[in-house]
Amino acid sequence: MTKTKNKYRIGLLLVIISLLILAFKTADDNFEISKNIEIFTSVYKEVNLQYVDETRSGELMRKSIDAMLGSLDPYTVFYSEAQAEEALTQHTGEYGGLGVAVEVIDNYIVLIDIFDGYAAQKAGLKIGDKLIASGIKSLIGKTIEELSPIMKGAAGTSLSLTIERPGKGQFIKTLTREEIKVKNVPYYGKAKNNVGYIYLANFMQDASKEVQIALANLRKEGCTSFILDLRNNPGGFLMEAVNIVNLFIPKNELVVYTRGRYENNIVNYNTTFNPVEPTAPLVILINGRSASASEIVSGTLQDLDRAVVLGENSFGKGLVQNTKNLPYRTQIKITTAKYYTPSGRCIQSLDYSHRNADGTVGKVADSLRTAFKTKKGRTVYDGGGIKPDKPLPANTAHDLLKLLETKNILFEFSVNYVNKLAESEIIDETFNLPTKAMEDFYSFVNLNINKIQTPVDAQILTLKNSFINSTENTANLKALADLQSNIAVQKIMQIKKEQALISQRLSLEIIRIYGLQPLFNKAQFSKDELVVDAIKTLESADLYQQILK
Repeated sequence: MTKTKNKYRIGLLLVIISLLILAFKTADDNFEISKNIEIFTSVYKEVNLQYVDETRSGELMRKSIDAMLGSLDPYTVFYSEAQAEEALTQHTGEYGGLGVAVEVIDNYIVLIDIFDGYAAQKAGLKIGDKLIASGIKSLIGKTIEELSPIMKGAAGTSLSLTIERPGKGQFIKTLTREEIKVKNVPYYGKAKNNVGYIYLANFMQDASKEVQIALANLRKEGCTSFILDLRNNPGGFLMEAVNIVNLFIPKNELVVYTRGRYENNIVNYNTTFNPVEPTAPLVILINGRSASASEIVSGTLQDLDRAVVLGENSFGKGLVQNTKNLPYRTQIKITTAKYYTPSGRCIQSLDYSHRNADGTVGKVADSLRTAFKTKKGRTVYDGGGIKPDKPLPANTAHDLLKLLETKNILFEFSVNYVNKLAESEIIDETFNLPTKAMEDFYSFVNLNINKIQTPVDAQILTLKNSFINSTENTANLKALADLQSNIAVQKIMQIKKEQALISQRLSLEIIRIYGLQPLFNKAQFSKDELVVDAIKTLESADLYQQILK
């Protein structure tokens, strides 16, 4: 009994000592914070009062905040009042607008997608159209952030836009903003036989409900296995990811847990309801732009051997953010924890706590990655995103295709192709790019060959710059110019070698630009190599089970 009392007293003493140490540490931290706030306030005040030229106090403060947060990670950010409202729009998926997605290409704001059924489509705008002006205000050279308040506004208000359509010239359209509700599941349908396909674009409010509705409707159509496409999905709400996983696994299972700054700051997220599809074969598609919540869904279902993951390595964002309200309706979004899949792995690929000497951030080295086991004993690794169970083959063709996509060469050629179509020409999901059109594509690539930069091109540019300042540069520069011409020829030859794959991808892009997302998704079932592979995997029970063993 005495030993028990002694153990109790020792344990109590250790707890008290720990609390005292924590209290002293907290006091030290609070003093350090107070001291530095006082120093910063003094510096800020003196600069604004004493600097030789007039200062902009708000601009100075914003730069100070951005510089401070920039030393942490790209996800810890300060929102002004206007930015806070924009962030709320992104989370809810509801806003007053035209129903378009845009991107800056060669200094122009270009429509890269048009949502079916909204103002832009009703007004006859097309993917590839350039926004030249709003009223008399030029939009050339504007950023997406500068454009957003111009495009968005109260439903029912009008906006006059000057549009330039490649090959067609400029025209003016007056559009009426509408209440836009961006769907988490913009498309689902029967892919082939009994295989259902669901495209999940993001994890905003009601994402899990939309997936559940899609599953129920596909089940009514006779689908007994499913493809969940998470490619290009940047993530969203954590609980929506948890609830989507819950659609496929039993109640009270661990989906993900988060760990904060302190070891005991762990939060478990378990399933809370009975699944709707607990046994149906499932394939998940991911790529390098599948991040955050997408990685929770794919990583957890992989850990539990509940789904086969196909595609490319995911982005590798294992950081959790919380948003805090600040004075004057501003906000700060702070990275507060890392998340871990059931096997115990964190898939964060960039280590922001250890920067290189030049300030850049490196990926977690392969030698530092830890092996974990799935429920059935398969080996998976942390520190580098989600690696597919069956990745796309790493080859020159896919690398080349990515380069053509990144530089918008496929997109711009496809836009031009659609704009040159005769009014009588109709494109459906069976469209295949004519062979003769590939010759036009090679010519188009040749005109844009400087956009396709390789490491060799970078080395040649460095040499060119060094020779320009040399006294004997003529012969050297000519030799480099000849080398560049030869490299350009080699690039075209390499592209021609991959004609089948590139022609197929061009056909898909032309279908998307012509018929928008619904037609594109139908075309994927026969033209997208990853979707085709997913269908084959689900149609073969032996192949499916073999991957999961």
